[in-house]
Amino acid sequence: MSLCKPFSAKFPAVLFAFAAMPVSANMRAPIHIERASSELRAMPANLRVLNEVLEFRCPKAYIGKPDFKALAERFCTVRVLYRVSAGTAAQVNLVFVFAGNGAVVWKHGGKSFRSTPSALQLPEKKACTYCPDDVKRVNSAEQKIELTAGINEIEVNYDQALSYDESGHSYFSDGSWWQGFSYELWPIAEWQWAPDFSAELTFSVAARSGFLGIGYADDSLKCRIAENGDHTDLLLNVGKVSGGRRTARARISLKKRPQRLFCSYAAD
Repeated sequence: MSLCKPFSAKFPAVLFAFAAMPVSANMRAPIHIERASSELRAMPANLRVLNEVLEFRCPKAYIGKPDFKALAERFCTVRVLYRVSAGTAAQVNLVFVFAGNGAVVWKHGGKSFRSTPSALQLPEKKACTYCPDDVKRVNSAEQKIELTAGINEIEVNYDQALSYDESGHSYFSDGSWWQGFSYELWPIAEWQWAPDFSAELTFSVAARSGFLGIGYADDSLKCRIAENGDHTDLLLNVGKVSGGRRTARARISLKKRPQRLFCSYAAD
């Protein structure tokens, strides 16, 4: 069945298929939407990275039939904080590449800077071919930061688009949706690292109301680290719902090699 035509346009043919063969034989493929990883890029500089803080605040788990416009409009608000040490005052050129919409807001030294991103087209094989055009792009935002001698904090704020995987759908029932994001943990490997350099992760999801509005429905949250083709599950400390959000926390040990964080969640 073509996704470009309404269900009713082929209703008689579908009825015939039901009588002649298993239901799954004429069923569309599950939806898979992959959004690119987000990452901070920087030129080599005489800096030492002390630690990294990652905070992802995501919308409630998606439930229901595929609605590409609704899927494309959902995002997590993200705050990334780097603490770096500079031996002398220095200017650094930073580039933030991300899948999402809107400006990137940088904070440093009590000041805020807003960068308007420019769009980068992804290869077609990396995008959902039947999705809106903005799903097929990543954005690049640039900013110059004047660092002072000593400890500096560089904060990046942006909206992170979500990837989706659908499963278990049929003509008679909606499928289940896993949604999530990925983030490159290592791009500033050109800088010096403190011996115990690590990242502190906070990953929260808006809680869904429970049956008859009582309590909260359960959601599954999980994260993993990809490194040289291997995937390692990240041990998450998931707390009780507070302030209408379910929050997971973890500490990530970082290495000077390609490491990518994957986090995802779904309604149970």
